[in-house]
Amino acid sequence: MLRYRRRFRVRRLRKSGWLLLAVAIAYMLFRIWGPTAGSPGRNRVPAVVDRSERFCTVEKVLDGDSVVCANGNTVRYAGIDTPEPLHLYAERARATNRRWVYRRTIRLRVVDVDRYGRLVAFVYRTDWPPPSINERLLSEGLAWVYYFPSVRRYWSRLVRIQRDAMRARRGIWRVLSRRPERLIGNRRSRRFHTERCGYVVQIAPAHRVVFLSRWDAFWAGYAPARECAQPVGE
Repeated sequence: MLRYRRRFRVRRLRKSGWLLLAVAIAYMLFRIWGPTAGSPGRNRVPAVVDRSERFCTVEKVLDGDSVVCANGNTVRYAGIDTPEPLHLYAERARATNRRWVYRRTIRLRVVDVDRYGRLVAFVYRTDWPPPSINERLLSEGLAWVYYFPSVRRYWSRLVRIQRDAMRARRGIWRVLSRRPERLIGNRRSRRFHTERCGYVVQIAPAHRVVFLSRWDAFWAGYAPARECAQPVGE
């Protein structure tokens, strides 16, 4: 009887070991091949971003901050965002971007690949010296800074350029409302929400910051959250 119990325990331990091994292998395979959280399964983001310098010819300008290259790559400008269609200055931002890069060869300094498979990059015209197109749009007041961890090292410079444009009241900063308005920012994402936005309750108290106007929020380098984004102008 004792020998039988020992054999049973050994078999049970072996089964548990194989089960744990199978779970570990399945988890590893999911991390490698599974879809990125929050993105469609067909748009897998590589674990390692190729940050080598690239060149492409712009075939299509989608809006103020994204273009399509002749090789099929879509490029999203890093560290900035421009007004959405039908919002004030959206068409001007797109037209300016088109005038600067359409059918021209651009140099890309890729910093990330987003969940849609787009290259997130600082973009330079090969016949222009720095700064980047990203920074030029900020300087013209046609974009605002848009934080992601991949642009952390460039963040201070981008905010400084935006503040210079705000002081000069260029572009969108000419029409940005300064009326009192309570907004809730998230220190981690550096996005701000309207006070009644349903996503505010998801922000941990330690990460909340209160702004008393949109001007104050933009001045701090925060951007409108897309879940409850507000037009820049009234």
